[in-house]
Amino acid sequence: MKILFINKTYQSGGAAIAARQISESIKKQGVHVSFLVQEELDHPIDGVISTCSGFYGKLKQMGLFILERLLFLSSEKSKRLRYAFSPAYTGENISRNTLVEECDVIHIHWFNQGFISLRGLEKLVKLGKPVVWTLHDMWAFTGGCHYVWDCENYKTKCGDCQFLKNGNSNDLSHLMWKEKSSIYKEGKLFFTPVSKWLGAIVNQSSLGASIPQRVIYNPVNTDLFKALDKQEARESLGLIKDEKYILFGASRVDDQIKGIKYLIDAVKVLNRSVKVVVFGGKPKFDHAVLDEFSVELIYLGHVAKSEQAVVYSACDVTCVPSEYETFGLVAAESMACETPVVAFDNSGVAEVVDHFENGYLAKHRSAEDLARGLNWVLDHQAIDQLGVKARSKVLSAFSEESIGRHYLHWYNEVLKLKGNSNG
Repeated sequence: MKILFINKTYQSGGAAIAARQISESIKKQGVHVSFLVQEELDHPIDGVISTCSGFYGKLKQMGLFILERLLFLSSEKSKRLRYAFSPAYTGENISRNTLVEECDVIHIHWFNQGFISLRGLEKLVKLGKPVVWTLHDMWAFTGGCHYVWDCENYKTKCGDCQFLKNGNSNDLSHLMWKEKSSIYKEGKLFFTPVSKWLGAIVNQSSLGASIPQRVIYNPVNTDLFKALDKQEARESLGLIKDEKYILFGASRVDDQIKGIKYLIDAVKVLNRSVKVVVFGGKPKFDHAVLDEFSVELIYLGHVAKSEQAVVYSACDVTCVPSEYETFGLVAAESMACETPVVAFDNSGVAEVVDHFENGYLAKHRSAEDLARGLNWVLDHQAIDQLGVKARSKVLSAFSEESIGRHYLHWYNEVLKLKGNSNG
């Protein structure tokens, strides 16, 4: 069995990280996995092919990206919302790529921002091969937005989009909805939500309700993410031995979805001595957000995956105050390192954290309850046992071996199913 993973990048981005981990879990089941990506690699990687290598490849990639943004300018509501909506205007035709021709299953992860257009997606679907699509966000079943927030238009035909300058019933989101609806009827398409929460939303959507789906969580490398000696970890990061540390991590720390402002407000009402450790990409829009903490902040910047276990192990609790998490990888990785998690009680992360068992689930968008949760963990008389239970949950539910088996069964199933019908 040959599986082809399709993702815009291999080395950077949340979807790329998840895709790499999923691929490792599948390889352990004896399945052959290749990657087709757009970005040029820093160095050759076995089984990974870039469509835009070399000087001219970089020009092509940049040109497709810039062209898409230029074409979208007339619809853009604001710079801050620029990447909340992807029009999929531009992209490459990869349907005749050798890897595509040779694979048994096409496995899509994320392809926006100039890699594959809707027309390119249609060409892939029309090949007649099973197309498994792991949903790392909501774009696959909306008219173009990556997260619906409180909008419910995805349940009907989209339109009146909150992320477009002049939203109306026949706007770009509705036109994209119509085009996706047409494409999805063309072939064997299968959705793979990464949480039951996301799967339920897919079933409520007009685009996704008729497409066969299988919920499969993201895997965690429990050999890489494991508890390290706390004091040694703190020494390596220059942290104080007896202080209490709260951890926050995100690909971009001011990403509104990740909810750092809820943590800022929660810390203000904690009424105790704590310090906050933050890792991830620097703020892009809200440049002063890290200055809003009322306690001392240690900003580590980007931390490589291979070094993140040190950060998780050094802290007492990880806070995941996201508006939404399709899965909650930061929470799961923290728990694998035996560091309890406090998160909101909505979305996929509520399937990772067990309330009062290995962490705390606060009321959604309540900084006050988030503070109660942080205090509950920090004051817990058996905080080490919380950590042990947290890792036990990850080992039982999100191990590479378990997730790999689920995907193997799913591939075998989609190779038999007709696709795009619940019957």
